[in-house]
Amino acid sequence: MDEQLPASHLASSCACYLLAVVAAERMRTTFRQDKRDDPVAAREFKKLTKQMVKVIDEREDAVRAIASGRELNVSTGNISEELTEDDFKKALDSAVREVYDREQRKMYAIVCKSPSKCSDKEIDSFCLLVAEGGEVSQGLNARVKRAQLLGFVVHKDVIIGTAALKNPAVSYRAKVFKDAKSPVEPTTFPYELGWIYLHRGHRGKGQMADLLKELSTFSEKKNVFATTRTNNERMKKALLKLDFKSNGHPYASRQHSDETLELFLRAGDLKGS
Repeated sequence: MDEQLPASHLASSCACYLLAVVAAERMRTTFRQDKRDDPVAAREFKKLTKQMVKVIDEREDAVRAIASGRELNVSTGNISEELTEDDFKKALDSAVREVYDREQRKMYAIVCKSPSKCSDKEIDSFCLLVAEGGEVSQGLNARVKRAQLLGFVVHKDVIIGTAALKNPAVSYRAKVFKDAKSPVEPTTFPYELGWIYLHRGHRGKGQMADLLKELSTFSEKKNVFATTRTNNERMKKALLKLDFKSNGHPYASRQHSDETLELFLRAGDLKGS
């Protein structure tokens, strides 16, 4: 059943903001005619949405309804002669989305710990997800257990995302730097940020960015490298935000012949520079 929020409660709290929008109507008309963004309306709409969020938060039943995905119905009644029902509903929809996203984020947890402190079930779940992301599964369990640090995105007690600060083999590091034609000595970068995977249904919510940031705090004084597909713009952007810099040249993937990879480096002594 849809949750009903009394319009009188919501309307009285928001009325002062609606008047501000109406007062700027002449300016808004000019912006509409010129097909430009209206900064006055945008500012007041933001204030109105914020106020609606505050009012919704005062009702635990309304917050629960939104968090569970149920529709929140509010009768606009006679809130304001100048305000259309469509204006009100747009502001309410924005507030509901904000509350929903916030409550959904509470269901996630970011966990980072050494493999020695992980249970067998956690290690197995980590390996399954990494393999699902396309990693070669042969010998993966042993490599995961050799990692410096494992990171998990957990949703309702289920692991749905992974990343790690790896301890790659010397031969592997040498191959990556050689393939990328990097002028940097590979032995000076002992750690690799990798095994990054998140279930598709949980992407775009900022959880992987939070996990990578958390792992980054554990390695901020260490030299770390990472590789990603050349066409993976989202991951490249994430690495740049973590102070990684592209190094060398794109090179052919040995695992997928139709893809090229790119090497990124982050020097510990450059953190924050």
